[in-house]
Amino acid sequence: MRITKLFKAAILFVFLGAFSFAFSNAKQMSEISYKIQYMIGNRQAKELVQFLGSLDFEKLTLIEKADYIIALSEL
Repeated sequence: MRITKLFKAAILFVFLGAFSFAFSNAKQMSEISYKIQYMIGNRQAKELVQFLGSLDFEKLTLIEKADYIIALSEL
């Protein structure tokens, strides 16, 4: 009986370690990407046009550039 409790506890720690490793590698969305996707989802076209106009496309990351292009196609 004691062995099964230890075995269950060991399996639990292995799964917790695997899940924490899997989620620690997930990248968080940048603030720019979040704002773009939020404005697209809430149909805020005027605000989105103003926000996109204020951005310097050359300084954006690749993912932010992709969100920028998607936003333009949604307008």
